Amino acid sequence: MPAFKGTQFIRCPQCLVSRDEFHVSSQTGSGKFAKHCNMCLGKTSTGSPVHDHCLLCGTKTDTDAAMLSHYKHRHGIKIKQRYTALDILHEQRPESFPNFDLHQGYGLLLSNQDVLREENDGQVYLFARRYRETPTLIKYDIRDIQDDYRSAFIDLFDCHPISLHGHVSDTLNPELLGGLFIHLQASSSISAPRLAVMEGSYGVGYGSLAYNAVVPGLRTAACGPQPFLITMSADPQSVMEQIKAAKTEGCMAIVVEMVRSSDGRKMYEPVWQAIVQACRQTGMFLIVDEALTAIRCGAPFAHQLPEYRRHGPPDLVVFGKGIRTCGIAVDWHGVNIEELGVTDFEQQIDILLQWQARFTELAPVESLLQSWGTMVAAKMQDWPRRAVDIGVALREVLDHFQIDPSWISGLHALIWVKKDERLSREMMVMPAGTGSEWVRWLPVMDPIMASSDPLMITTFGQGSASYRRQFGAFLKKRGWMLGVCSVCGEAMETGDDRGGSRQPCMVCLARPCEQCEPGKHICQFRER
Repeated sequence: MPAFKGTQFIRCPQCLVSRDEFHVSSQTGSGKFAKHCNMCLGKTSTGSPVHDHCLLCGTKTDTDAAMLSHYKHRHGIKIKQRYTALDILHEQRPESFPNFDLHQGYGLLLSNQDVLREENDGQVYLFARRYRETPTLIKYDIRDIQDDYRSAFIDLFDCHPISLHGHVSDTLNPELLGGLFIHLQASSSISAPRLAVMEGSYGVGYGSLAYNAVVPGLRTAACGPQPFLITMSADPQSVMEQIKAAKTEGCMAIVVEMVRSSDGRKMYEPVWQAIVQACRQTGMFLIVDEALTAIRCGAPFAHQLPEYRRHGPPDLVVFGKGIRTCGIAVDWHGVNIEELGVTDFEQQIDILLQWQARFTELAPVESLLQSWGTMVAAKMQDWPRRAVDIGVALREVLDHFQIDPSWISGLHALIWVKKDERLSREMMVMPAGTGSEWVRWLPVMDPIMASSDPLMITTFGQGSASYRRQFGAFLKKRGWMLGVCSVCGEAMETGDDRGGSRQPCMVCLARPCEQCEPGKHICQFRER
């Protein structure tokens, strides 16, 4: 039954009570049912109203009319059919809602919550409010912000951020890394810096590592010395011999991924052990690219999982994306860095600050605040542990759709699924593209993603129709739309799709690109 007849509510869109049912249990009166519909957020499992307090300040009232008056006079918000309490909840607590966006800007978001809330950390909230109110005066707080950011990073990741940059691609510059090793006094001179890289790694958007980038389009901007390519063999001895050969060829460091970008193949423990041993024997520095694997793989950094940690940590860690700042961190217990004997904490901080003094600023203030808030929330809410639960839930969903296990790879909440048009249309979630054969699922670390049963009702397949319509209406009110193809997961930013010429379906919310679905869109709900 529809929720409206003309402009009148005949059934509450949230709790589904009809007008007649409402008036049986509540005193009739002009506009009471409409007020209920505008204020309703559904019901709990026990049948009690969800909306019993102000979503902005927590104030409680006894009636819908009193709450409407509170919003109007306290917050200047007029609740009405076109802007309901549910819209406020979408804006204030977006993490409360299921999320069929498994793209997340190629992994840029680890949570839909506002990580700068006062309830998470009063100090970061204070600085963020001060920055919004008087951004030009934040310069007087910048030293404290940088110190607190560094402390939060060390507390979560157990290593020290030394060099921050605008993009992860900037961090894997051989000249930058060579200069950093010299600054750390780990090497006296590096005249021709060259890197070794594992086959199938993401690479970067430009420069030396772009020669072997997973996405072919990135290779057009490759320049500089080509990296030494190491085959990702399951034979540890073969990997060890290749690393030794790379050292002979003049490579100063090897860059590895704990989950391979090209196909989601996770690092085998014996291979990791061989890499650590070879780097220790040859003196070649070990760098781990954790831009995508941080948090989602069940540990702050994936290489810190017990099966890897027991063999030793890397020298440097590259981070970015969901952490909201991009850069390089040094592990003072790293396979070769440990040989420097820098154990005093104050000395470690001095070395960091001396390097950072070479630049005008460590990073933009807004990035530092967002990153600091993200790390505090990840630690306080134990996102790495939640990532394990989310990984289990999403794999249960895949099992429900009877997906061949060989079509699934990755580690915990970082999942690769074979690209398949039929499968994409059945599950109806937005993945992130990664080449021609695979797509990635990059979920947020919010509690609502950690159980498969509600996900099957609200997020995947035919059961999600009601929620999709509701969320689609919310997006339409604000003029927003999905920015990636719902089939291949690639950004729709060029050609005919730029500017939103291809509109999303407001029933299933799919927005396939012309290549994946030429011509008129066929809605999976309407055709049934």
